[in-house]
Amino acid sequence: MKVLIVDENKEFTYELQEYFMKKSIEIDILNSYDKILEEYNQVNLHEYDSFIFEIDSENQQGLDILDYMNILEIDKPVIFISQEKSVELLSKAFAMGGEDFISKPFHIKELELRMLKGIRKKISKDEIELPNEYTYIYSEYAVAKHHSYIDMTKKQRQLLYLLITNKNNLVTYSMISDYVYNGKEFSNNAIATHIRDIRKKLPGIPIKAVKGDGYILKV
Repeated sequence: MKVLIVDENKEFTYELQEYFMKKSIEIDILNSYDKILEEYNQVNLHEYDSFIFEIDSENQQGLDILDYMNILEIDKPVIFISQEKSVELLSKAFAMGGEDFISKPFHIKELELRMLKGIRKKISKDEIELPNEYTYIYSEYAVAKHHSYIDMTKKQRQLLYLLITNKNNLVTYSMISDYVYNGKEFSNNAIATHIRDIRKKLPGIPIKAVKGDGYILKV
């Protein structure tokens, strides 16, 4: 699971990062919206499972990002956090499709529970049926057939999760780099090898290569 947090309070975001790392939840931190707003392709919003955006009356850029996500049809839960208890801000956030709104101060455990609830709600159920009688179990990052689990490596599971959560949409090499390789260098041939091995383990799974760009899971 990967989450993007945007909050200008560095001490607070460090505390969040420390907490979620212990929960094996990968966190990316930005202390301003500039990197996203100046050039949207600098931050690949498709790769995240949830978003936590700080907003207040003077800085509502998080709502601009949500508006852009709606244009891109990125249907992932966005939780807004704020120092203000503003009905106007809350109304705007929910009207634009925000998942939740929490006023500071709050316990991080509460934020975690609301975030996980939002992710489960978007998924709507823990399992999804795939072609050829396979079942994907989100909570376990696993694939089963007739109740028997398919053995997969960590990178294979990460790749498949990325493809399934972005099903029918292009998963670019940039997305794979960020999610599977943590931004480190890799070769397209290495990805092709992992995809080939996934296809061998899951015959009939319709993963299509898009030359030079990435892969799409067509379901």
